[in-house]
Amino acid sequence: MDDERPRRRTPGMGQLRQLRRVGRCFVLRSPDRAGYCAAVLLKRGARTPEDVDRLRALLDRHLPRV
Repeated sequence: MDDERPRRRTPGMGQLRQLRRVGRCFVLRSPDRAGYCAAVLLKRGARTPEDVDRLRALLDRHLPRV
């Protein structure tokens, strides 16, 4: 069968170039203006507040904030 549907891909860190902190989540976006590639990380998924701090530190080291 020839499947013509678009395939979903999970973005890798190499595709995500911008970080935006929003109250309850982190939004990681691709550098293009349309934002074709994005990932949303909910803070409530962390087990402890320290986990959120570690994730924030990791993201700050690798992605510029917008």
